[in-house]
Amino acid sequence: MSTQRPDLWLQNPIFAAAGEAICEQLAVAHPARSYEVGELVFATGDDDVALYVLLEGTVRIFHRTPDGRELLVKLLRAPVVFGDIEVLHDLPFLESVDAVERSLIASIPSRAYMDFLLAHPAAMLEELRNISAAFCVAARNEAHPFTTLEQRVANLVLSYADLFGEENDSTYVISYPLSQRAIAQQLGATERAVAQIVGAWKKQGVMDKQGRRTVVLDVGRLEDLADPIRHGICYSIGMPLRGLTRADRELEAEVEVIKGAGSQQGRTYAVHQELLIGRRPPCRLLVADSLTSDTHCRIFRSKTGARFWIEDLDSLNGTRVDGKPVRRKVLKDGSHVAIGAMELVVRIGAAAP
Repeated sequence: MSTQRPDLWLQNPIFAAAGEAICEQLAVAHPARSYEVGELVFATGDDDVALYVLLEGTVRIFHRTPDGRELLVKLLRAPVVFGDIEVLHDLPFLESVDAVERSLIASIPSRAYMDFLLAHPAAMLEELRNISAAFCVAARNEAHPFTTLEQRVANLVLSYADLFGEENDSTYVISYPLSQRAIAQQLGATERAVAQIVGAWKKQGVMDKQGRRTVVLDVGRLEDLADPIRHGICYSIGMPLRGLTRADRELEAEVEVIKGAGSQQGRTYAVHQELLIGRRPPCRLLVADSLTSDTHCRIFRSKTGARFWIEDLDSLNGTRVDGKPVRRKVLKDGSHVAIGAMELVVRIGAAAP
């Protein structure tokens, strides 16, 4: 059954650049259809090439060998287009695509899409921005051959958490049924090797299962493992190119005491690589509070410098971020941290040139 949704076309910057009236025309001329989970959109080598417009949902780009092995290339979340490389170069499809969840997809014949771009220079510019951004994300995958299987599994799990995860008290519950077999298949690995990794993570309290759902208990551990290739799988038009730009990598952070002992209130502490917080040295931010442990928590810079984390160091009374207890969590600019009776606000910004 076909669907006309001009409002969804407008969410894609390529088509929005041509204006609302054109989006309405496109929705009528190229009605979308629904693809069910696992349904193939096209396969490698198919030569009936067109531009595909993902209006709702998520699809998977992958390679499949003649013996049935697969390798995940990318997860695309709406709004996004795919097939544009083949359209622009008059090539058969270079990869296969299927639906990860129920998805609404339209297609535009190659000639019609070329005519559209030529008629709307602003849309062509957005297509160029899209292709270059997708390339930047793909460049993160170039380090794959130099990573271990454990690192690749961590990256895959976190990528599905980005798309299908719900944060719950510093853990992530992934609603997508991500079995060990599915992980192995998408990474071109053996199920046994993946089972050994996942089994070790369960024993270490890193990950668990709730029925068909995957629960990430220690996000920080997986983030550290996946760091060299993180953010190289998921893509949608307009997404931030996290960890890729110099501005992302050259951040600095400081914490300000907004509630505490009179002499400390209003003081700021630069994080640099790490800020240790507790009642006694070597903690740099000392908290004179019986509710605080000797070494209570730490705020530290990630290996790439693109993020700052907070980690509770098995304190007696816990650490809270924005009102929720955490074990380990990525901090944002403006995050509020409560340690005993002391409250801090975190400031994160670009480093001075």
